[in-house]
Order: sequence, then C-alpha cells, then structure tokens
Amino acid sequence: MQTHSIQRAILRACTAIWLGYQLPLIEIAQAKEDSNVVPQLEIETVTAKKQRWDPKKTHPEVFDPVNSERWRSGFREAHPTEIPEDLKNVDALTRARALKRLVACADGWYYPFSRTAPQSETPGIDIDILREIVKRQGWRLHVVWANTGFNWDYALRTTIDKGYCDFFVGLVHQDADPDMTSHKMVYTRPYVGVGFVLAVQGKAAHVKNLADLKAQKIRVGVPMLSPMEEYVRANKMEYELYAKSQGLIDGMVKHEVDAGMIWSGAMAIAKDEYDIDFDMVPDFVPQAGQRWNGVWAIKESEPQLKEFLNEQLGVLLKEGAVKTIVERYAMPYFPPFND
Repeated sequence: MQTHSIQRAILRACTAIWLGYQLPLIEIAQAKEDSNVVPQLEIETVTAKKQRWDPKKTHPEVFDPVNSERWRSGFREAHPTEIPEDLKNVDALTRARALKRLVACADGWYYPFSRTAPQSETPGIDIDILREIVKRQGWRLHVVWANTGFNWDYALRTTIDKGYCDFFVGLVHQDADPDMTSHKMVYTRPYVGVGFVLAVQGKAAHVKNLADLKAQKIRVGVPMLSPMEEYVRANKMEYELYAKSQGLIDGMVKHEVDAGMIWSGAMAIAKDEYDIDFDMVPDFVPQAGQRWNGVWAIKESEPQLKEFLNEQLGVLLKEGAVKTIVERYAMPYFPPFND
C-alpha cells in the first residue's frame, strides 16, 4: 500500500510538471485561434425623415477640398491671381476694368446667400447677383472665401484688409457696427429686405398674423435671444424657445409647434434640406424691429467702386432680376425696407 501511495504521488507530481509546461502552449494556441476571429460590430439602425424626391436635382459630385480652388482660396494668404505692378496702387474699379475681373469676399457657409458649393449645387443669392453683374460687363468673377461666423473682425483682417478682395458680400445693415468703423468700411445700397416671417402648419394653417396667434392662444416657436423672443414676452404670447433658426426648423418638422417666426433666409434652408409641411403665410411682411436690409461692404477709400456697385444693384432691382434670383432659392423676397 505504501508503495502504491508513493507511485501515485510521483505520478501526480509528473502530471503537474507536464501540465505546467503544456498550459502556456495551450493558451498560446488558443490566443492564436482567437486572433483569427474577425470582431463583429453591433448592428445599429439609423432612421430619418425621407426627403421628397426631386427628379430635377442632380446628385452632387464628391467634394475634394485638396483639389478645390474654392476651398483653397479661403485658407491661403495670397491674391487670387497675380496683379501687374502698374495696377497694384490704383483704385479698385480701375483695376477691375483693366483686368476685367471683379474680386469679392464671401462667407463659404452662409446659405442661401453664399456657399462653397460643388458645381451641381446653387452657389447662393449674392454669388448669382455677382455673376449677373460681371456677365453684363464682360468680366470674370473671383470669390475669396471666408468664415464670418467664427469672427467678423478676424474675417476682415485676413481678407479685405490684406487686399485679397475689393468688397464683402452677405451683410445686414446695422446702424452701429464697431467692426465697420474700425476697419473703415461703408455699406453699399440695400438690395433686399430680410427679417422674421410667420410659418404655419397643422392647426395654425389658417392663421394670418401674430395677432391671430395671440387671440387664439396658439403656441409659436421663436429663436432664443432674438428680437422675436423679446416680442412674444412683451406681448404675453404662448411661445416655445429654440436654439437659433435650425432648432426652430427641427421643432416644426417634428410638429412640436404649428407656428414659428423664422428668419426669412432660414426658410430657404428648410426647403432645401427637408420635405416640410409648413410654409410662410402668404403676403406676410416682417414688422418693424423684426426686419433689416441686405447690403455689401466696401472700403470707404473706394468711392468709385461703391458707386459702380450701387449703380449695378439699382439696375438689377429695377429690372426685377434680384427678385427672380432670391425666389429661385425659395426665400421670400422683400424690397429693401425704408425704416
């Protein structure tokens, strides 16, 4: 019995030693086998509101910023093209006539007024107006792109202050703008009216004005920290606050509210991006204090170019060309306001 006990003890010891050597090899083999297994991601389902099919809308090409002149021009501190020595110190209009080229600065992300759009998409109201001006002169148009949303002062310092363009498009006239003063800029004549318009749907579809909303106690969506927020508070109206125009558009698309006071330019964005049920009340005109005029800006040292642009805008306004261009972007057109 004692001999058998010793033998079993020796066998267990040998087995333990053998397993001690084999277990790392087994683990390595198992790890190698696991490494050949391709990990699978969990399935994620994304749902969204379908957009209305438009057979006239072409599929945009892939945007390649590295090879895009529009993208590169907004990030390069250089003139769009070389300027001859004898034209570097002349006034902007003389240079434009000599080179047959108009050079404007525009925000690349300010739809519907301007955007660095692929060729299959519309470039914006201001760009279309500029194209009409240069076409009538037999000139070319060059746009230097900027980002005014980040910092208006910085956009001016890095573009027009360095002479990369002759004027800036896509502004709203303000009686007191310290940046315009500090950069010695002046406005052109106004060419379009912009402001907050009343959009309705659902139970508010019959409403014609803000007084109707208040009388019928219909909740209206307004962008927070805007003149519309001040108005609905002062008039004790039922309201819902949203983060900027985009938040209000999303709220109306989701039918959180049936009425909204939307920036007129944002109506173009809503119709461009969504299959919406709401629309602006016909013949609605923004009220005083809720409306402004669209303008361009130019250096005060360039009165000749300012006069030229004012003249061209005046002709396009008289002919109705500005109205045609604005409405092409599904934005309500208002002639420049007098107040």
